[in-house]
Amino acid sequence: MIGARNSGNGRYALFYEGNILFKGELQRPNDGKVSNQGNFIINDWTFGEGKQGIFYAFDSKANILISKIIKANLGATAISSDGNFAACQAFFSDNEDGNTLVFFDLSLKKMLWKTEPIPGPANDLRFDATNPVLHLIYNDGGDFRYDFHGIFLDDQQWNKQTADSVNGYDLLDMATEKWDDLEPKTDDPSKCDEIISMLKRSIEKGISDYFQAHAYRLLGEISQELNQRYAAIDYFEKAMAADPKIGVKKVLAKLKAESL
Repeated sequence: MIGARNSGNGRYALFYEGNILFKGELQRPNDGKVSNQGNFIINDWTFGEGKQGIFYAFDSKANILISKIIKANLGATAISSDGNFAACQAFFSDNEDGNTLVFFDLSLKKMLWKTEPIPGPANDLRFDATNPVLHLIYNDGGDFRYDFHGIFLDDQQWNKQTADSVNGYDLLDMATEKWDDLEPKTDDPSKCDEIISMLKRSIEKGISDYFQAHAYRLLGEISQELNQRYAAIDYFEKAMAADPKIGVKKVLAKLKAESL
């Protein structure tokens, strides 16, 4: 039944080969999923107007494995094909449960982790059949992954998508923050490549000379870290051309002297 109500339990049933194995009742059962082994999960949206739900996981004999109260409206759910792991999505709420992805180990009967998903609340959740990965599926075609330890696996894809949708100034801020947070600076060259791409994209999107100078200066500093002397010289010269007061005159002169 759609909409909030205060009485009248909803019913659920587990079928196998056309036969009802068992059936039960919850206040407002929704989003049920079942594994190949018979373990199954259900969201109970509960009675009343408040933002709260209960995530349930049961074994194949309908014994409760998980009963987790979540102080937010519940959305998509997923259970792994072997029935050992499950996840649910919580929507907006003004508390610690709002906009979270919650992950459970059903064999241990416990919540493993909870995080606010980087791309935002997903429209669907799916476990990978061959890898320990949870997919977050979005109506716009987005597909992003978390591993079973709660690590987001698609930083580059997300950053590219974000880069396509934000203006050049915000993109420059994002790239600068990523570079400041990257330690050690050259341990993962692919992360440097990602930041370089963001900086170039920020310039292409159209930013003022002052901010272009900062973008070129940062490109030069990254090139220095990567021991790309001639690229660094080129970027520092472009920074000086955009804003002679950008503060790279001495380092540019030194690089040029070393290149003679």
